[in-house]
Amino acid sequence: MIQEVLAIPKGPLKVSITTILSIKANAENATVDQRYNMKTTKAGPDGNKRDVELIAVSTDTWIKSKDTWLLRTTVTNQIDYFVNGQMLTHKVHP
Repeated sequence: MIQEVLAIPKGPLKVSITTILSIKANAENATVDQRYNMKTTKAGPDGNKRDVELIAVSTDTWIKSKDTWLLRTTVTNQIDYFVNGQMLTHKVHP
């Protein structure tokens, strides 16, 4: 699912925000749940503007190596893709 998010073309009207939902950490590792929300306006095949929104919920796992935190894995748990307020895609990680 991450590749699908990365494949979305970048545009000058794009606005995005990442919200941390939770953090669980100890001295050696951390788990971070987050929500990414991106909104933009794009021209469709007919030339008309379309409001596009992408919402992705993911979990990052971090490990501490000496004095540095390193990202170990990212799991995208859910992706929702909307055009003009209508959901076109809803994917949930099994």
